Amino acid sequence: RSPAAEYTALVRKSIDRVTGWYGIASYLLTEMQFRGINTEKNSAVAYSAMGGTGRVGLGWFHPDTPWGFLGIIDLSGFTINGKTRTFASTELNAVYRKGVGDRGEIRVQIGPYYKEIPETVGDPFSGQSEDLKITSAGPHAGMEYWFSLTPKLGIQLNAHLYMSLLK
Repeated sequence: RSPAAEYTALVRKSIDRVTGWYGIASYLLTEMQFRGINTEKNSAVAYSAMGGTGRVGLGWFHPDTPWGFLGIIDLSGFTINGKTRTFASTELNAVYRKGVGDRGEIRVQIGPYYKEIPETVGDPFSGQSEDLKITSAGPHAGMEYWFSLTPKLGIQLNAHLYMSLLK
């Protein structure tokens, strides 16, 4: 094979792991612009909050099939009105993967999820507010596109849909 073909094979192989096991870890810094109106409680609230989300996960792909699994745990924290509030989430997914071209891969995920979501209920007359935590759970579906730039660097694009059955 030519040197270019050898490099393409090396880059393509970098998506795979020798044992089938892989881990993910990330941190995303977030600024949230929150605006909420709750007509049932005559509530109107708006504020900005700075925070972030830490994520860890463990997955595995079977060496003889395109199927595997991925489990993820997230913890988000925001400083809202001088108080730091945290919100957890988790998901467990069956994952199907398909190679695309020399360096790409599409992964489709489906499985259950659980999320805690912030809500603030405020009194527009007194300016007082109450911070709440809403829980949401149900099925999750997602699609990811992975593209290897080098054997150690790549790009991932993803979209996920969370359908709530429990609030």
